Amino acid sequence: MPQVYRFLMHPAEESHQTEQGFDVGRHSAPLLRRMGEELGQVIAERVDLGPAAEAQARIWGHGIVGMMHAAGDWWLGERPCSRAELVRSLADLLWGRLAEADDRADGPGF
Repeated sequence: MPQVYRFLMHPAEESHQTEQGFDVGRHSAPLLRRMGEELGQVIAERVDLGPAAEAQARIWGHGIVGMMHAAGDWWLGERPCSRAELVRSLADLLWGRLAEADDRADGPGF
């Protein structure tokens, strides 16, 4: 397989992994954690989630990042629908309760 194509492949597309291969989970986990924390901060700044807002915002931040990562990984491996359909479906799922929450009175809002 040409080297350029191997570079463009998603890890799920490889037919075999060698012990010398790139460990996606080990390298992506710190980035995903940081993204979850940062998204949690954005949610806490903008959405009124009540008395347990900080904990709820962190849970949502990590949950959203995990959902997007898992769904994107699955979609890249199978391509069962269009990219637009994937995004629309995930947005529908995400905006369920988040759409019902009020903006924080002292926050910038969404």
